[in-house]
Amino acid sequence: VLSTYTDSGQKERPKKRPGMLIGLGITGILLLVSSVLFFVLQPLQHPADKEEEPVIVSESILPGADNRDTIVASIQNTLDAYTCAYVKPALDRDMQLQLSGFVENRNDLQQLHKEMSAYKEIAGVTYDVQVVARPFCEMAALLARQQPATLAPDQEVHLRMNKPSHTYKEGELLVTTATASSAFDGYLYIDYLDNAGDIVHMFPSPLRSDNRVTAGQQVVAGTEDLNDSQQRAYQVFPPHGQNMIIAISSREPLYEGERMEVEPLADYLASLRAGLNKMNSEGQADEVVSIYSFITTHE
Repeated sequence: VLSTYTDSGQKERPKKRPGMLIGLGITGILLLVSSVLFFVLQPLQHPADKEEEPVIVSESILPGADNRDTIVASIQNTLDAYTCAYVKPALDRDMQLQLSGFVENRNDLQQLHKEMSAYKEIAGVTYDVQVVARPFCEMAALLARQQPATLAPDQEVHLRMNKPSHTYKEGELLVTTATASSAFDGYLYIDYLDNAGDIVHMFPSPLRSDNRVTAGQQVVAGTEDLNDSQQRAYQVFPPHGQNMIIAISSREPLYEGERMEVEPLADYLASLRAGLNKMNSEGQADEVVSIYSFITTHE
């Protein structure tokens, strides 16, 4: 905790006249000569010299391409069965599958590899899937499902710590700078989630309850000056290990009123989920942008 992450009968032949024989003989000779000349003058053409028309392979005859949508739907159903996880599939025209996201543990990751190998229509799989343990995967999964599908770089939320290493020793002070999305004016939330499942609301806080921000505004949570009466000083204490910092930028408030400065993650997730569902029902699903980052603390 922080002090206060794709007809057979034959006709009789006529008697031939000598003149006709000669005529035919001369004609035959002429035809023979012309054939020879033609053969000599006409270049021999090998089959390989012939211009071949390009063969256009329809995407629909590629292995599995005729039922790509069905395959993707099946893969998505498989992925949705994983709890505390978010894995996004992308299947290209060559039937190469790319998976990105996270699962809760290494057993789930091994199971994912096994289940994907059962799809014989797939030419290959590229994995960009991390392991994000509880309680962090609970928060990460909720936010990942809410994140807009397309987002310009300048519309993203940004986080910066006062230590670039993101590693803190017990007693050191944590200062976090969050930049709200430039897509809209709205509200900014900065939270610290420790590995024991407690969440500290850094912004808004009892000292700064108004978390309204303009598009792209930066907010600093914490201070390295213990005498700063305008800011809360966040000093690192156990539980040590991996912890999470979260920043959420939304056009509308995610909840009403003030919350306890420190509360169990389960309580906050219930409230946060309700706020996100409300925004989704009002057509504001793309107006919530978030980011999270991990820090490591030790004695």
